[in-house]
Amino acid sequence: MSNLIRSEFRKLITTRTIYLFAIAIVIVAVLTVADPNQDAGTFSKPFHEQPFVFFTALLTRLLILVVGIRVMTDEVRHGTIVPTLLSAPSRTKVVAAKVIVVGATGLIMAVLAGAAMVVAATVVAKMYGATLVIGADGVRSLAGLALGGVLWAILGLGIGAIIRNQLIATVGGLVWLMTLENVIRGLMGDWAGYLPGQAGVALSVAPSGRTLALAAATLTVYTVVAVVGGALLLKGRDVA
Repeated sequence: MSNLIRSEFRKLITTRTIYLFAIAIVIVAVLTVADPNQDAGTFSKPFHEQPFVFFTALLTRLLILVVGIRVMTDEVRHGTIVPTLLSAPSRTKVVAAKVIVVGATGLIMAVLAGAAMVVAATVVAKMYGATLVIGADGVRSLAGLALGGVLWAILGLGIGAIIRNQLIATVGGLVWLMTLENVIRGLMGDWAGYLPGQAGVALSVAPSGRTLALAAATLTVYTVVAVVGGALLLKGRDVA
């Protein structure tokens, strides 16, 4: 299993794509702080109510989801899934190794986003003569952002295993989060919080530990279902 994990990790870090995504996620996190309408009073709000926290969570989930999708679909697209499975006949172990690697990758990317956001917000706050305060709610928000990074990446992996076509999986995932879920949310009322996109964002803007736990449990359920479904389909499919 350790050899599989090392192999998956090596595949990831030897491509330029992952570094481009990392750069993009830092840029996005910094840009969320750039709001010409804010003033010193803006930074007096609790950390989890800051607009840049919401938008960082909203936008970085898209990039991290795509990273997870590509970890699986890149192999199918370029045919490297065949030698991967020949060298490790247990497809379940292959998926497990990918889950570990992609989860760690999502965590790193989310931490990068959080760090870039905090640094940028601190600088901007000082420009307005204010101080960015990160209290208990700020720690909770940053922890939620990190956990979201892990779950979004693994969810993307599951989607990529279910829908092997990279274009369809990527476009479908983005359209769901950016458009379809917003339409459905308007019809669900109070139940909208159980949609995956809403739960993912709630991880970073949760007003309490209980809300954070509920959001984490909700997104975890979607993630487990996607990964288990993808693993079962991979076991029964001909990948040659």
